[in-house]
Amino acid sequence: MLSGHSQRHKNVQHMKEQVEFSIKENTKLLNMLSGQNELSFDPPAKQEQAGAPAGSAVADSASQTLPQGLPAATSALVSIIVPVYNAERYLKNCLDSLRAQSLEAIEIICVNNGSTDDSLAILHEYAELDPRIIVISQDNLGPSAARNAALRRAQAPYVMSCDADDSFDSNMCQMMLNTLVREDVDLVICGMRVIYDVSERMPENINESYRFRYFGKQVVTFQTAFSNNVSACNKIFKRELIDKYEIDFPEGLLFEDAYFYEAYMTAAQTVYFLPVPLYNYLRHDTSIMSTAYTMQNTSTDHLLIGFRLWDFLEKNTLLDSHGEYFWSRFKQYATFAFKHSKGAKYAEAKRLARAFIKERKSSFNKASFKTRTSIIILLNTKFKVLYAIYCLAQWLTGKLSRSDAPYNELIGLINQNLALEAQIKELLTEDAYRAG
Repeated sequence: MLSGHSQRHKNVQHMKEQVEFSIKENTKLLNMLSGQNELSFDPPAKQEQAGAPAGSAVADSASQTLPQGLPAATSALVSIIVPVYNAERYLKNCLDSLRAQSLEAIEIICVNNGSTDDSLAILHEYAELDPRIIVISQDNLGPSAARNAALRRAQAPYVMSCDADDSFDSNMCQMMLNTLVREDVDLVICGMRVIYDVSERMPENINESYRFRYFGKQVVTFQTAFSNNVSACNKIFKRELIDKYEIDFPEGLLFEDAYFYEAYMTAAQTVYFLPVPLYNYLRHDTSIMSTAYTMQNTSTDHLLIGFRLWDFLEKNTLLDSHGEYFWSRFKQYATFAFKHSKGAKYAEAKRLARAFIKERKSSFNKASFKTRTSIIILLNTKFKVLYAIYCLAQWLTGKLSRSDAPYNELIGLINQNLALEAQIKELLTEDAYRAG
C-alpha cells in the first residue's frame, strides 16, 4: 500500500499528465482555429428578405457543410432547451447569445414556466425576430416539467440546454457538435465560466465541481463519471440515447440536472472532455444553486434524486455494473441533504436514508469498504468526531511531507494551458466579430 506522501506524488503526476494532455488538445484546437479546420460548419448565407417564411432559416442552415459521419439534415441539428421563470433581467442576453451561434442549424425551445414578470413578452418578441425560437407556455409546474415539455417538442438529433440567466459563447454549438461527431462519443462536456452576481459570499470551494479532472476522449467509468459537475448546460447529448433509455427530468424535484446526468452517464459508453470554457454560468441571489445553501424544504430533494437513480439502474439492469458508483453518489446526496437540513427536516432525511439502505442491504454490502464505512459514519453522529480527527491527521501529514518542486512544475503547466485557452478565446471572439 502506498504511503500518504507516495500517493500524493502519484496524484500530482496524474494531474501533470492530464494537464499535458490538455495542452496538447488545446494546441491542436488553436491550430485548427487558425487554419480553418475542415470539420467546421460553413456559415450559411444570411437571409436577405426580412419577411422570410417561418422555418426558412433552419432549412437554409441545414445545407451547410457537415462533419464526416453526420447525416444530412433537413431541419435543426441541435435542439437547445431553455426553461424560463421570471428571468426578464437576464433573458435577452441569453437569447442574444443563442441567436448569435455560428452553427445556425439549431432550434431554441423556450418554455415559459408560469412567469409573472415580462419573460413571456420577451420570448414572443424574440420569436417574431427569429423563426428558430419556439415558445411554449405553461403553468408553473417546476423546472423539470419545463425541460420535459421542451424535450417532447425537440426535433433535432442532438440536445443541449441553457438556463435563462446564462449564455453560450458564439461557437459553443458548433464546437460541441463537431467534437461529438469527430470523436464518435456519446457525450461532450465543455468548460464553464462562472460569473458571480451575488450579494452574499459563496463557499470558497464552490468552483471545485466545475474543474476538469480528465481531458479528451475517455471511456465512461466510475472515475470519469464521478469527476464532473452534473449540470446539463455544458454538455451535448444524443437524442437517440435519451429515447432508448427513456431519460427525462424528475418532476416535482429540484436539482433535476443531477438525475438526468447520472442516468445518461450510466447508459453512455464514451465521453469527450473539451477543456474550453464555452458556457457562461451566472451565479446570483435567486439561482437554484445559490439558494440551495439556505433552503430547508428542498435540500432533501437530493436524496429523492438518488432514490430515482436506483430505480433507473434497476429497470435497465445496470446495478451490477454501477453499484459502487451509485453508493458513492448516494453518499454525496445524503451529505448535501444532512448538511443543509435542520430540525424535523434533518431527522426526516436521516430516516429516509436509513430506510433506503435497509431495504437494499444486499447491494449496499457489495460496495467497497471505504464507501460503506463513510456512509455509516455519515449516518451515525457518534463516529463523526473520530472521523474528523482522522481527516485532520491526514491533512497535517500532507502539509508536513509535501515537497514544493512537483507542485511548482504542475502550476507551470497549468499556467501554460491557461495561456493557450486565452489565445483560443481571442480567436473565437475574432471569428464571432467577423461573422457579425
